[in-house]
Amino acid sequence: MESGIKGFEVLGFYDFLAPAGLPKDVTVKLSDAGKASGARLD
Repeated sequence: MESGIKGFEVLGFYDFLAPAGLPKDVTVKLSDAGKASGARLD
């Protein structure tokens, strides 16, 4: 993503938090959704 300043790039970082003991299927579903939403479009 271009930030408007030549030679610089803006990067973002997001994280998911969930309670301990979250079922594996829910963990996988959240992980997959996060990866899909963070996919680069360029």
